[in-house]
Amino acid sequence: MAEVDKGSSLSERPPVVSIMGHVDHGKTTLLDTIRHTHFQEKEVGGITQKITVSPIDFSGQKIIFLDTPGHRDFIKLRQRGVALTDMVVLVINASDGVMPQTVEIINHLRENKLPVIVFINHKKPTETDNETHLNKIKTQLQEKQLTPLE
Repeated sequence: MAEVDKGSSLSERPPVVSIMGHVDHGKTTLLDTIRHTHFQEKEVGGITQKITVSPIDFSGQKIIFLDTPGHRDFIKLRQRGVALTDMVVLVINASDGVMPQTVEIINHLRENKLPVIVFINHKKPTETDNETHLNKIKTQLQEKQLTPLE
């Protein structure tokens, strides 16, 4: 039987938070706001092509953020992102709701038993019926057994 390390040689590490969601739902823009950068403007076609790693200091503590591509062709990168993460921020565009990559990510969350924060992005708040879209998204999440708490 293998011996279990009681922690004497373990060291602390910053938490790793992955930003995930469907393509063009505002993941990189959210992260740009957090890290005070403009990565989204430099992406080819405005679409994230690779996982980016961003260490950020927050109240004296370091947090590692992973930005993952939302396009359907990048499923393997999202799977790697989930494998490396402690928590996921799932970004959903209010007017689009739960999309195919959103469902894929929810399945990965469930398989890996990861905590999630759902961020609903109102890209055009003046054109969005916030209450209607919010209720639709809550219903869609509940259909996927992801019960939202407010």
